[in-house]
Amino acid sequence: IRLDFDAYEGWIDNKQYIEILEENYKQLQDSPLKLSLDLVEFIQDTNNQLHPILLGSCLSGLQLLNHTYDGNTTQGQIAKENIITTAFSYLNAPYLWGGKTPFGIDCSGFTQMVYKLNGYKLLRDASQQATQGEALSFIEESEPGDLAF
Repeated sequence: IRLDFDAYEGWIDNKQYIEILEENYKQLQDSPLKLSLDLVEFIQDTNNQLHPILLGSCLSGLQLLNHTYDGNTTQGQIAKENIITTAFSYLNAPYLWGGKTPFGIDCSGFTQMVYKLNGYKLLRDASQQATQGEALSFIEESEPGDLAF
């Protein structure tokens, strides 16, 4: 599969996806990104089965799938000052190569998720993230939340 959010490619089990119409996909692309703000929460399907989701899970397609969610969400860009506060929510998370959750996370997964939760889109790998944003001439121009490569 290739993720829409950052075009990252990976593998999933055949039981972990539902095929949707291209028209629905385009609607999801045009809709604001809605994310879970709870460490662990559940979505409920039409059979009243609960499915666990983690902090930063995309909830934009819930209506399309007829799933419900009662937890906290974020939508849109948040003030850049909140990046530091969000970063602290990952304090003491164990290192896990390829991880993107507080239960296991790597360096570029950390920056991607912290920025994602604040409404900013970063690519997945650090080498890709280094190509984004603006270069600064002097360290004095940097602000809290800026990334250095």
